[in-house]
Amino acid sequence: MKYRFGNFVLDTELLELRSAGTLVTMEPQVFSLLVALIENRERVVGKDELIDSVWGGRIVSDATLNSRINAARRAVGDNGKDQAVIRTHARRGFRFVAPVEPLAATPAAAMRTDAAPALQDKPSVAVLPFVNMSDDPSQDYFADGISEDIIVALSRMRWLFVIARNSSFAFKGRTVTIDGVARELGVRYVVEGSVRKSTDRVRITGQLVDAADRHQIWAQKYDGSLSDIFSLQDEITSAVAMTLSSEITMAEIERARAKRPENFDAWDRYLHALPLMHRFEPEANARAKITLEEAIEADPEFVPPHVGLAWCYAQEALHGWQKFGRRSLELALHHARAAIALDPNDPRAHCSLALAHLWLGEQDEAIAAALRSIALDANMPEAHGVLGCALSVSGQAVQAIESIERALRGSPRDPVRWFWYHGMANAHFSLEHYDDAINWAKATAELMPGWAFSYLIAAASAGLTGKRGEAERALSGLLAVIPHYTIGRFRRNPIWTEPRDIEHIVTGLRNAGLAE
Repeated sequence: MKYRFGNFVLDTELLELRSAGTLVTMEPQVFSLLVALIENRERVVGKDELIDSVWGGRIVSDATLNSRINAARRAVGDNGKDQAVIRTHARRGFRFVAPVEPLAATPAAAMRTDAAPALQDKPSVAVLPFVNMSDDPSQDYFADGISEDIIVALSRMRWLFVIARNSSFAFKGRTVTIDGVARELGVRYVVEGSVRKSTDRVRITGQLVDAADRHQIWAQKYDGSLSDIFSLQDEITSAVAMTLSSEITMAEIERARAKRPENFDAWDRYLHALPLMHRFEPEANARAKITLEEAIEADPEFVPPHVGLAWCYAQEALHGWQKFGRRSLELALHHARAAIALDPNDPRAHCSLALAHLWLGEQDEAIAAALRSIALDANMPEAHGVLGCALSVSGQAVQAIESIERALRGSPRDPVRWFWYHGMANAHFSLEHYDDAINWAKATAELMPGWAFSYLIAAASAGLTGKRGEAERALSGLLAVIPHYTIGRFRRNPIWTEPRDIEHIVTGLRNAGLAE
């Protein structure tokens, strides 16, 4: 939901407050406090209710609450004297008094995939980012890496439905409740924990909670040296798996273990690169590539850095961050194949290979690689998403929709879901469901305004249905991202494989007014 007041827009889906388009930074508790006040703006909200909503009922002093109220006022240009936005009612609480305009639901918010997903039939779990308990905030990467390794290990167990890393990490830094996380992600169980790293020692604590009744069904503390880190991770993974299923065996845990690096430095470099890879920014992506190359230099046979580089190169081609996108895709293929040569059973290596083939227009190869990835890890949303996107431009639209829906169930809050939305737009275009194609294209553009091809599909769909104004707006968006784009340029590299689909796009773009 979005709310406008004055020059501000607060977005509860993106967890953002913007002032005249500029992002306003604030602590998660301050944001949650603003949301609570805005959503209950018709009345005075008592202190106890605010504490329950923002702090989950924990004991909080008046000084702490007042400091967050003051921070919220500063964020929205208010102060304790004027109280033009947030008014204090002595001994009663606070009220948001500025005029608020709820904004209409966005196309992305209207899509059924953004609703709370249904609970899975089989055991389902989300692993929240482990909290860094070290004195040094720069050790966040280490705690994140522990969480990600546990997610990867659990996701290889076919009997278990595991929420993908990107959706679990959407909760990082937020004040959340276990049942709230479970409800939003559609899971029964939640794993959370903390990591304290000091010199060459590490302490990891973890707990597994049944969200249905908030019952803690497993908890453990692990102490050891950094040289024991992989054994500690395996102990946690084994404990969670055996708690959820009495039938799991240690042999199955052994088979689920990823290939370990020969030295700690390679793994540490890889962990430093992970948060950079997931920021989806050109500068961060470039730094991630450098760090991953350092990991490979430390251990050339360590598979994850090769997979990471394949993703980085594919992402920069996808986003147009490099002038020579084909060269980036060739490097993506190179590193994906290097990873597969080292470990033919790594699902992420096959998935990165599929993404590069997809964007090169080699859809048969993309589909084969994505299917291989899914055969190795049926829980991997990225593989289902890439498969769906490849199917959507290969004349297999019905199967494409099924695959993308599976990806969205596995990672409903994934930052890259915009690309899966684009696959949905392509699939509906192929089925000649042009209104649906326009809606999915708008949802794509809302999450990723710089993605030119959402505008292309919207313009073609509107052109085929005689929606002149819609077509002109979409065409304007396309040309704003890629000036001087023409029908001829589309024909030279369509990535679509079905002549019928290509001709429909060309006709729609011509009707929309795109130059030949």
